[in-house]
Amino acid sequence: MAMALLLRWYHCHHHKAEHMLSTNSFVMLPHLHLTLLTHILTVLLDKTTTHMSSHGNIRVSVEGVNPLVGVHLRLHHHQQSACLPTWKPTWNMSRSTLLYNCNASGMHDVREAVRYGVVVYDWSNAKHLWVNNHPMNDDDLLTKQAEMVLDVDRGIPGEQPRVWVYRNKAKGLNWYGSVREKLDDPQYAGWFVKFKNYTGRASNNSYHTPACDWFGTKENPPKCSGFYHDQKQSPTHEGAGPAYSRPSEANTCVEQCDCGPVNPCGEYTFDHRNASFSDWFVGEYMISNQTLLHDPMINLGWMDDGMSVNGMSEGDPPPDWIEDTGSTPEEVQDHQDSFRENVARLQEAVVAHGGFYYQMIQGTGPGVRSIPVREKANCHKPPPRNVTTTKCLQTLRTEWCTETPSAWSVAHLYLNYYEGKYDKLHNKAHLDYFKGMEDADTAEQSTAEFLLTRGDYAWTGYGWCGCESSSSPSARPRPQQWDTDYGGRALGPCKETGNNTGVFERKYPKATVQWDCNTGRGKINLS
Repeated sequence: MAMALLLRWYHCHHHKAEHMLSTNSFVMLPHLHLTLLTHILTVLLDKTTTHMSSHGNIRVSVEGVNPLVGVHLRLHHHQQSACLPTWKPTWNMSRSTLLYNCNASGMHDVREAVRYGVVVYDWSNAKHLWVNNHPMNDDDLLTKQAEMVLDVDRGIPGEQPRVWVYRNKAKGLNWYGSVREKLDDPQYAGWFVKFKNYTGRASNNSYHTPACDWFGTKENPPKCSGFYHDQKQSPTHEGAGPAYSRPSEANTCVEQCDCGPVNPCGEYTFDHRNASFSDWFVGEYMISNQTLLHDPMINLGWMDDGMSVNGMSEGDPPPDWIEDTGSTPEEVQDHQDSFRENVARLQEAVVAHGGFYYQMIQGTGPGVRSIPVREKANCHKPPPRNVTTTKCLQTLRTEWCTETPSAWSVAHLYLNYYEGKYDKLHNKAHLDYFKGMEDADTAEQSTAEFLLTRGDYAWTGYGWCGCESSSSPSARPRPQQWDTDYGGRALGPCKETGNNTGVFERKYPKATVQWDCNTGRGKINLS
């Protein structure tokens, strides 16, 4: 499986790998066990020497001819599916847009969803509804939300799935019924990591995170669990102390929080070392009638969290997870390696079923458009950047405006930035936070960069920016450029208009797009 990871990395980045290897540069592959990776690289790279760098990465120095060109020829077709979707690409501009959405107060308004080619739903969507259901049913409401969109627009057969939904790769969230079913069943106890030396309710204060819930009634007292779980984002009841997630309008249970009769609500840890778990994780939890087997397909979206040598991501700070579970360094390494092996297996299975989840979109566009400094906010968005003429020229000439652009070997998501205020007190963005794309010039520059450089698999739109508590059908600005007909597929990649002009052009059936590296600006001329 580690070999598959290495080969997938090589194919998706072979144009960069061959350059780095031929120039004796560093090849940084942090996602594989170092001992195994050293062996693999020694086998594949004849006449190479490998050693550890000071940061724990493998450094490869080539002493002879680069043999990876031959490896590429053998692996190109086999590994292609891991880098790009297998569905038919769309060049319809309106359908080349993506919205990552979360309406915590209820279901998202379908009128906004269907304006985008792809809508991605977070686990917190409709949270105020499902946290008060008995038992909680987040996965069911995500499916319902997806079906609401598909009832209005099923998408185009053979092209991209219309709706993508959240799953977690590392944490067992028992407000998902499919997870709760296994967590509560003793015969699957080996699928979840346990607290160290747990002895029941008496162990509640023995760890960095509480083993028991705090709220209950005489008939239903607070529940405890010997399975490790944290409370950082778990639903809770009003009045919870600092060891639990902070109650808010959306994640507060009016009555006792109900994640089933056995275990308290929490973010549990999958044990990827278990072989039977691996089969369920890929073949039932991730790929199910609620996702890729649904008709029409509901794609997997944001695949959250991971395992590292520091333990669980997005939980208590290191080394709390390690101490609470009593994991040795060798066990933590096994957790990490098994997790990554299962993710590699998952990626192969997802692509085989015609899917392609959010993090498999590896590219973010060329980055030739300058982005101003803005107030920091909790969003996945392009960072501020001041693109020089030299950088613009180098990027477009070498990676994008060539006969066969190397950048097109992976899918790209061109995220757009927004201006406005971020409400840190309530941890949410105001609706006017998205006014940046309402600006006509900002919208023109963003769309010009997209049209100039996009390949078959590319989207522009909005990434994660917290949850709104509004069902407004126009919470985010939708510039007119995104609903303009440019005639479909471009007539070819972009080209420089002349010798060292610094101006790059691309023609569409109904438009000509230009980008001037001298001024750092683009324009769209409709035919």
